[in-house]
Amino acid sequence: MENTAISLILISKEKEHFKVEIEIALISNFLKTIYDEFREKSFKTLKIPLYNIEGRVLTKIIEYCRFEHKFSIIKKVYEEKLADYNKYLYSNMVWVNEFLKVNKHMIIQIINAASYLEIESLLLYSTQIIASNLVKKYQKIKKYSN
Repeated sequence: MENTAISLILISKEKEHFKVEIEIALISNFLKTIYDEFREKSFKTLKIPLYNIEGRVLTKIIEYCRFEHKFSIIKKVYEEKLADYNKYLYSNMVWVNEFLKVNKHMIIQIINAASYLEIESLLLYSTQIIASNLVKKYQKIKKYSN
């Protein structure tokens, strides 16, 4: 696959342009589908409008995709040594938890963007944060009601 032939630019709601490496963008199933449709054509630049995603959210999504891409490469090396892989997996979960320490409005926007862009791992992690917070609130309410 010749990923370097096309330059990919994502355009946010505010019409900000984000140049993204193809291998990073392909973390998103949505962007992969668009890329697959246009890569055989003679485009030098593929601009994809994402007008329902704010620039600050798109910045976070791109940061996560870069992390996910790096993780997938290193994962192959560590999988052979289970102990090292478990340590590496733990350190990645720490990174994801820190990455998702954002306000409620931002986490909802990240969930919406991850769903729209079909980034399954980010959608899973971000919804787990919401679920965990709901469980904590339920436990507090239960504690005070007893």
